[in-house]
Amino acid sequence: MTMLNRREAIGGLAAGAAVAGFGPAKAQSKTKIAFTLLFEPGGDVGSDPEHMRGVNMARAFHGDAVQIDTFHSVREWGKGDKEVFQRLVADGYDMIFTTSAGYMQSTIEVAFEAPNVLFENCAGYIRSRNVSSRL
Repeated sequence: MTMLNRREAIGGLAAGAAVAGFGPAKAQSKTKIAFTLLFEPGGDVGSDPEHMRGVNMARAFHGDAVQIDTFHSVREWGKGDKEVFQRLVADGYDMIFTTSAGYMQSTIEVAFEAPNVLFENCAGYIRSRNVSSRL
């Protein structure tokens, strides 16, 4: 059994999502992937630095073929995260990585509203057709 670290897992998930193309309807447009993060860029707090390494690996691998954006200082536990996720859905993101356990409830709520968007929640324990989780 091969063990992956978080950086490799995130890079692989983003790469796999981009390669999958999200079906024929997305064949003509660039896949959009969003990462929501707790802290400001450049900090060395929590798992944000590892998430950013994964983001940078995916960007290096895909170049301009995939749009990968990061959104920093997203508050958790229902104090603004749901609204950010809803805005990302409205802005046409195909996959949204919610990188804190504190984002889980809002992730599930928005995922039910947007069944065609894929969500990945860090440390979540609730899953659905379009929501996966990892520890």
